[in-house]
Amino acid sequence: MTEVVELRAADFVGARLQKAGTWAVDFFTPWCAPCKALQQVFAELSDTSDSSVHFAALDISTCPGPAEVFDVASVPTIVIFVDGVEQRRLFGAKSARQLTSAIDRVAGGSPPE
Repeated sequence: MTEVVELRAADFVGARLQKAGTWAVDFFTPWCAPCKALQQVFAELSDTSDSSVHFAALDISTCPGPAEVFDVASVPTIVIFVDGVEQRRLFGAKSARQLTSAIDRVAGGSPPE
């Protein structure tokens, strides 16, 4: 069991996202209704996923730098990283099943859809 990590800009240039494993990062704003729904999904999945998958969230209204670097134009945007490298990008609120499927495909080495 892990918890959803709140990211800052330094986490994108530092070691946090470079560590081994899979990271699902939610780029969000606090006033976005679909973002709030996705936060619940992230919390649920962080409680049930194994320790090789990490869930994180970045509020782009207070920390816009990484959103600009990763060309995030809408929220919520979910970026899945493996060993620090972006592997997949999802847009809009997703169900737990949809997000788990996307993470499994990336972690298993399947090509993006």
